[in-house]
Amino acid sequence: MTDTAKLPLMLGALRLPTIGRLWQEFAAQADREGWGAARFLATLCEHELAERAARRIARHLAPSDLPAGKTLTSFDCTATPTPPSPSRRSTAWFTTPSFSNSTPRATADAPPASGWQPGRCRRAGCQLSPASAYSAGMSFQDPNALQIRVTLAEIEPAIWRRLIVPRSFHLGQLHRLIQAAFGWWDCHLHEFRIGGLSYRDAAVCEPEFEDDARSFDESEVRLRDFDRSEGLSFLYIYDCGHTGEHAGAVERLFPRDPAPRAARGSGGARARPPEDVGGVPGYAEFLAIIADPDNPEHRDTKRWAGGHFDPEWFDREMTDKDVRNALRANRRIRLHQPRPKSRTRSS
Repeated sequence: MTDTAKLPLMLGALRLPTIGRLWQEFAAQADREGWGAARFLATLCEHELAERAARRIARHLAPSDLPAGKTLTSFDCTATPTPPSPSRRSTAWFTTPSFSNSTPRATADAPPASGWQPGRCRRAGCQLSPASAYSAGMSFQDPNALQIRVTLAEIEPAIWRRLIVPRSFHLGQLHRLIQAAFGWWDCHLHEFRIGGLSYRDAAVCEPEFEDDARSFDESEVRLRDFDRSEGLSFLYIYDCGHTGEHAGAVERLFPRDPAPRAARGSGGARARPPEDVGGVPGYAEFLAIIADPDNPEHRDTKRWAGGHFDPEWFDREMTDKDVRNALRANRRIRLHQPRPKSRTRSS
């Protein structure tokens, strides 16, 4: 049973200060009025979200120097001059979204540590005509696909997957491909770290507190926005502290005709750890328990893992199918490792 004395510490670690401050007050009210657990939890979450939104607004208002009480509801829109209609030429220029507006350049002051160079992206505010592209030495057979290898960090022998991904995909789509390739459940937060910058789902990009580092919307950054070089690397983090870090590297770029519209899995080795196993130390303990039938936790642990777990198992065809279906809204998520009829060689 959880020690309630540790609850304030746990809520602090989860960055839930409002719930940590109010839970006892609402718990007493719930006892008096006979609230159910769902209502009690919903009330706490409503107050946490409300104060979170208030802090965010206050943080943005501070540097804006707006007069006190100035809001959109009191703004006189009729006093705003109507801008002139842009010409056709300027419309063509400015309706193309600039990468530099959505994501800062990592090379402004120093080169990125990981090798990815957003500052050298093709969308960094410039438009090249075919003639200027030719004079700049660019080939008309630009690579439109990437071969990426993703390896679960700190585990030996390596657990890895290889993906063939269209360069038109954004990081949010790459997240779903990695989830499908490893068989994760996609039920925890995730993050990409590339060139010293952080990319997350748009819903969690905004920093909670003033000292938090800012993250950028992963759906606004596409793979073609980065430097066209092999060997570029990135870090993908899923459920920090429980699942682990994934080291990704671009093995090669190549053109395909016609241009690929879907990703596929092209190789890999070994089964990924069970979801929520507890990171690298938890996985090592898990392997020791299921390898020892005399361990008192062997039966329950094996049942928790779905009744079967082979750390050397990998099915290339199944992985490829899961990757191809990764972007579908109704994609199948395999909760546990299936019982293989035969082992497939790593490739």
